[in-house]
This record gives sequence, C-alpha cells and structure tokens, in this order.
Amino acid sequence: MSGSPQTPLVIDLTRLLSRIGKRFSGIDRVEFEYLRFLKEQGETYGLLRTRWGYLLVDQSGMQRLYPLIAPQWAGRSLAKWRVLAQLRFFAVTRARFSTLNKALLRLFPNGFCYLNVGHSALSASFFATLRSAGCQEIRIMIHDVIPLSYPEYQRPETIVKFEKGFMAALEFADQIIVTTRSEKAQVVAATNKRNLRLPSLLQAPLGSDHFSPPNGGDGAETSSSPFVILGTIEPRKNHSLLLDIWSSPSRPNAELVIVGARGWRNEEVFRRLDAGIDGVSERNGVSDAELVQLLRHSRALLFPSFAEGFGLPAVEAARMGVPIICSDIPVFRELLGDYATYIDPHDRDGWAEAIRLAETQESVTRSHFSATDWSSHFELVFKVS
Repeated sequence: MSGSPQTPLVIDLTRLLSRIGKRFSGIDRVEFEYLRFLKEQGETYGLLRTRWGYLLVDQSGMQRLYPLIAPQWAGRSLAKWRVLAQLRFFAVTRARFSTLNKALLRLFPNGFCYLNVGHSALSASFFATLRSAGCQEIRIMIHDVIPLSYPEYQRPETIVKFEKGFMAALEFADQIIVTTRSEKAQVVAATNKRNLRLPSLLQAPLGSDHFSPPNGGDGAETSSSPFVILGTIEPRKNHSLLLDIWSSPSRPNAELVIVGARGWRNEEVFRRLDAGIDGVSERNGVSDAELVQLLRHSRALLFPSFAEGFGLPAVEAARMGVPIICSDIPVFRELLGDYATYIDPHDRDGWAEAIRLAETQESVTRSHFSATDWSSHFELVFKVS
C-alpha cells in the first residue's frame, strides 16, 4: 500500500482471536495474511469482539498482536486469557456493544472503512452500529456459500447462522470480495434466489505463496511415499471414498495419511477410523514445516471433495510441485487448469484407477504451475501501486 489510506481502515480480527491454540483453517490463514500485511500499512486498526466487549488496537497494537496469534502457537497450551489480558492493556479503545458507536465516533470523527475477511460478526445489528458510527464503507469477503448451496453437508445450526450473516452482508456491504469466478457465480445465484440487493463484487484470487516453492527441497517420490488428504474430516470432503479404496482387497500399497481435525456429522467415518484400516493413518496438529515435508515426499495430494470454496491447500501444493488428484468440480478446473488429474467425486472405480496409476509410476511428471501470490491479491483488494 503506497502511503496511508485516505480513510482509516478497521479490519475485524475476531476470528483469529477465537483460534488461539488451534491449527488454522483456510479462512483463519486468510485473515492472518491480512493481519500480516495491514500491520505495516498506513492508518490501520484491528477490531476484536471479546468476552469483555469490543477492543480496538492501532497499528502498533496489531504489530504486538501478530506474534501472539502466529500459527506457530497452534496446538500449544497458550492460555487465551493471557492474550486477552495483553490486548486489553494495549487497546486504544474498549467498549461494550451499546457504546461501540460512540467510541468509534470519538476515534474516527471523519469516518472509517470496515473490512471483514473471516466470516465472523456478520450481523445486521453490528453493521447498523458501524453505520451509525460513521463507517463510510463496508467490505466483506465471502469465501463460499456452501452452507446454502450444499446444506446436506452442514449442521442445521450452521445453515441458519450462515444465511443470517449472508443476508446481513448483502444488505449492508458496499463491496463483496470473492476469490473465484465459480464462487462469484454462486454468490450471484444465492442473492437472486432471495431477491436481495447485490453489492459491488470484486474477484481477487487468494495468494498461494504461504509455503516454500518446489525448489525448497527434494520432492522425489520413493516406494514409501504416501498419498495425503488434507482438511477437516467432514462429509463434504468425501473421506469415505478413500477409506473404501483402502479397505478393498486391491487396496494401494502406499499409505494414506489423513491430515486434519475431526469435524461433524461424520460418525461412520470416525467409527471406521477408530476401528483401524490397514495403510491409513490420521495426523492432527501437524506444523506447517512438517506438512511441507510430508507433501514434498508424497505420491499425490488427494482432494475428492464434493464442493470447495477456493481449495487453498490444493493450490499451495500445486505451487510446490506436488501432484494433485481432485474432484472434477468447477473451482478446481478454474484454479488448477491442466495441472491436476480430475475424477468425478462419486466415481470410486475412477479414483481407485487414478491412485493405482500414480502409485505404479516410478515418478510423476510435475508440470509447471503458476498462481497468484499474496502481494498480487493485496494489489487487487487495496489498489496498491
């Protein structure tokens, strides 16, 4: 960002605060990348909803907050209350919801812009409070509308909560940021279905340079190279298809490594994992460094998902040169192009054959892949020159 923005920017960091001590999800990592960038840019502030009310930290506070929330803390026993105590100490403003508008008016008498990239605090009452506090622009990133488009994979309470937040965003946002053409079409369809106002849309692909590029290490497959599936163990990710393949008499010789926490509405998959399947292992709490090494030495990253918003892990793995076998769904076609092998997520035989071929090849040709980096993403979002 060249110079300070004309209007102070307030980014909502509430989601990150809730993730202290936990491994970051894709959306968590996006919000963290925004914190990493904005803590060095002009007149920026971070807003956090806590048990005591709202805290606002200035640029100096964001710089102090950054190491407290950094992913290397994930899985450690860093008490959340200790971070909250420090936040209260260096916050420039503390306010209850009932007094938040007055506090923001005092601090920003000439107005401010609000940015939310974490799917948190999406409520009509909160946005109305921002407007009453002189907020000139509300910008919201919608990562996906999967709870609305694929409710069969969601908990009922998740669907209700997301729809309320989505409708509040449509009512109050000046701009909705989307990350792919596929998701843009989904947002438009969901808006039209509800006969609601459609704010301005900005398409800005996410950065994929979180992990080191392929020349950072040896990624050659060996006879012991595993297949990897990465992500929360939930119905949408379709782990059951892979468990069926590894449970069959002609199962692959290579190990299947499942990286990700157990999610929801997937009791049958959890039961099968608890009972044990030869050649299948679960790993949770894996550090970024460990994950990079696992992917570099993997046979392929498997993504049999029924639906994805962006599929950031697949893009990052492709950038590292890791072979990808994934579902034949629009978002993967858009992001991965000719790089990946595509199979219908319902085609168990097709997946088994693709895995067999990947396993029997002595080496997999890794074609060139290029994707957006975070600098390019921020250039689009903030019109950086």
